[in-house]
Amino acid sequence: MMRRLAAAAACSIWLAWAGAATAACAPPDIAYVQETVAGRPTLLRLPPSPRAVVYLFHGTGGSEAFARRPETRCALGPLLERGYAVVATRSESRDPARWNLEAVGAGTNADVDHMLALHKALVDRGALGATTPVYAMGMSNGGGFATVFATSARRVGLPVAGVANYMGPVPALAVAYAGADFPPIFAVTAEADGLVDATRVGAAIRRVDEVGTRTEAHLARPRALTVDDLTGLDGRDAEAAGRTLDALRAAGLIDAAGRRAALPARPVLGRTEMADLGRMLPAGASGREILNAMLIAFAGHQMRSDYADAQARFFEAVRPR
Repeated sequence: MMRRLAAAAACSIWLAWAGAATAACAPPDIAYVQETVAGRPTLLRLPPSPRAVVYLFHGTGGSEAFARRPETRCALGPLLERGYAVVATRSESRDPARWNLEAVGAGTNADVDHMLALHKALVDRGALGATTPVYAMGMSNGGGFATVFATSARRVGLPVAGVANYMGPVPALAVAYAGADFPPIFAVTAEADGLVDATRVGAAIRRVDEVGTRTEAHLARPRALTVDDLTGLDGRDAEAAGRTLDALRAAGLIDAAGRRAALPARPVLGRTEMADLGRMLPAGASGREILNAMLIAFAGHQMRSDYADAQARFFEAVRPR
């Protein structure tokens, strides 16, 4: 596992973490409208004459509610400020809840076909134009599907401008299917992610970069957990966040500087390690939001928003003029 971390850190495709990430975010309020579109529950944020549309894809076990998560809303914030629409729905498979990454192309993948039907429905009712730029964005399994959908939709003529893949694979079948027409891709992985190997993602990004696709890849590295990371979670103000940070230190989860102290013999955080960290949370400092904040700081498998501005700049750079 240490060799894996070293390989990821040495991979030349990754941009420096410290130069790209931004400070902790206060999640914006997003007024989604909930509808059933093309037969599936869907959350829509559709401004008049949107500058572009982002189709958002949840990870394993998720649903369209992924769009409401604090980290997701922060990641979307700079795009919303620019007038982008956001549309989130759910995978066909619900047990487990996962997008289909095993087939690419229209007529071969029910999730791809659903998204094409959803897009057509929005164009037909005038919410989107036929030439509105399309972006695909997802986390984990949803990041992989964002790539599958984008390559499939581009082949049938949708104006796909780019992909944002957070902690997800870049499926080889999508790379092979698209060839030199692979859409621009913005990728974020994490050094201690035990579910998706950053080294493999980096190799896939290099392959699409070599055929002339514009790429931007970021490798998040471990950092200190701070008061800012915890402020706002479950209603905590800065003072309460400071007490939570002290409780995490007392429980041995972080050191005096806020860096990870727990599970020192296990540098990579897989499902077992994440569950163990959750069980180690002390009373008064427990819950999903605290664990998520820790996983972000520890560079684990978790949606993150510290590259939101970089993603927005990338999307704008590849947007058709």
